[in-house]
Amino acid sequence: MITVTRQKKNQGNTIGGSAILLPIYKTGKTDSYRIGDDGDLRRGGGTDFLTLNSNNYFGNTDRFTDINGLQLYPNNIVLDWAYWDKSTGKVYGWQKEMTAERNLTSHLADQPYLLDGFNDWYVPNRNEVLTLCNEGAGLVGNSLRWFNYPPFNYISSIGDGRFWSSTWRTGNKAIIFGDGSMGETNFWGFHRTRLMRIFNTNEL
Repeated sequence: MITVTRQKKNQGNTIGGSAILLPIYKTGKTDSYRIGDDGDLRRGGGTDFLTLNSNNYFGNTDRFTDINGLQLYPNNIVLDWAYWDKSTGKVYGWQKEMTAERNLTSHLADQPYLLDGFNDWYVPNRNEVLTLCNEGAGLVGNSLRWFNYPPFNYISSIGDGRFWSSTWRTGNKAIIFGDGSMGETNFWGFHRTRLMRIFNTNEL
């Protein structure tokens, strides 16, 4: 008799080619307009957008920390423990501050970047940026500010405030993010970006 064993498919996300078994994280939405909407159900990982529901590598529940497990960010590096892969030690790392404004071709041509002794920083793709979008960050005037929360506290103040992802759409256009929006624009426009790399806990 032949026995067939069916392997379970990995239903998690991936980070740096390694499976992540954590659920998709909460959007941060807390105000509700209809019963059963996102603000009502608040599904996803984490106690809230900034608080983990289990300890990070440093033994606290802060979603975002510096490389010492604190929230001081002396070297401009932010670790995001929401998508920490405990089996490999891989975790997202972000530059706290944006780069200077340049066109996307120039941003991409200088990859990988050397920052704080690490020589593998990149322009993030669309999905990587989306992990930072906080629907509960609040309004400034009548505009939603996805990234206006600690430690980033980003409100556009230079140029038109938009910033690049590395995800090309078609022809001359790539995906770009605003304070509370995602769209596409011609790659030759001058905009900032927020660099990221995959850290490993054995580097900390």
